[in-house]
Amino acid sequence: QILNIVRYCMKIASLEEGIAYSRMLTHLQLFVSRLLRGQMTDDDQEDALRRKILEMCPEEYACVRRIGRFIEQKYGEPITGQEELYLTIHLHQLMTEKKKEVK
Repeated sequence: QILNIVRYCMKIASLEEGIAYSRMLTHLQLFVSRLLRGQMTDDDQEDALRRKILEMCPEEYACVRRIGRFIEQKYGEPITGQEELYLTIHLHQLMTEKKKEVK
């Protein structure tokens, strides 16, 4: 379901190829595993870096926020700022790779 949210938010028909997709999928698998075990990644002191990355990737961050709402509704657990950051970075890498494929 998370991948469907990504497809919808980022307007991507096909995700299942490329190194960025593999990395994002691996992160999502680990993320869900931590979520289900109640071991979400703690927030840390990297607030300035986090803010800068989220400013630079507004579309990716909006998608991550939508994923966060889905997770909170389904599992009753909000995702941490650190997880938002990681997911945003992975989505940005995926979108960068997709844009290169189009050219």
